[in-house]
Amino acid sequence: SYPKSRTLVTRIDIDHARVTQFLRLSLEVEVAKTLVRRQNPDVILPSARILRMQTLAGEDHDIGEFTALDWLFHQSLFNAAGVGSLWHMISARSGHIDRLRRLNLPDPGKMAAVLTSHEGILAAIRAGDPEDAEAQTREHLSGTLASLPAIMTAHPDYFGTAAVAS
Repeated sequence: SYPKSRTLVTRIDIDHARVTQFLRLSLEVEVAKTLVRRQNPDVILPSARILRMQTLAGEDHDIGEFTALDWLFHQSLFNAAGVGSLWHMISARSGHIDRLRRLNLPDPGKMAAVLTSHEGILAAIRAGDPEDAEAQTREHLSGTLASLPAIMTAHPDYFGTAAVAS
């Protein structure tokens, strides 16, 4: 931002998005495993409530509310694991990957896939299955970067000329 002049929007930095995604995936897998080890399904009640609200936002096709509740869902898991401050660290770095998510979310079926993934993560935690909790988390967090080629094709002006969707 240039006060009283203009605001420039940078192009999406794919490398930055990948690094942030790696960090987030590493931490979220550990959060899920920690919650499994707690063997107390009550600790994820706030997450389950948020998921119910997110389901309603999805039914209403309210992308803004859906996105806000998505963040709250993940933050609630970090809080339940006792590492809520780590969520704030991830949030501070997430600008580029968040922009990719916002471009990907309107795709047909994406909101339903997110909800199914969230349900799978909670089910694995409730079941006390650390391997499934890890698998559900990994699958959930891989969706946006897996869609990167399609996102780049649909929005080529949002990326620098050196961007590669490998």
